[in-house]
Amino acid sequence: MPSQPNQSEGDPASPATVLVVDDEPAIRSLLTRFLSKSGYTVLESADGRDALEQLRQRKVDLLISDIVMPERDGLEVLRSLRNDFAGLKVIVMSGAFDGRFLRTAEMLGAHATLQKPLRLDAVFETVRQVLGMD
Repeated sequence: MPSQPNQSEGDPASPATVLVVDDEPAIRSLLTRFLSKSGYTVLESADGRDALEQLRQRKVDLLISDIVMPERDGLEVLRSLRNDFAGLKVIVMSGAFDGRFLRTAEMLGAHATLQKPLRLDAVFETVRQVLGMD
């Protein structure tokens, strides 16, 4: 993976709160550390059910969610967001190589998609674009 942007590149003007949802602890931890060092406030969740609970309890600017997860998968979360959190910006990620899940997520309103394995430079640029920081 490429090196992470330095603090002066990645420091948002006003820190956004990002909720990272992935059932794989290594990916969740990597994204949390990377986004925190880039100046964002980061929350974590291991599944869609917990993510929706966190969204009800706290203001979140951006949701970054895996699609294939236990409990409630990313597509179910997107469907719920359309009703309860219509203004929330969403980036979805998937390791499914045929792209079917990512295309479905876009139809359900995802603002951007990321293919796993993740490249941190692509994550950084996508987050900035979706949050309107470019």
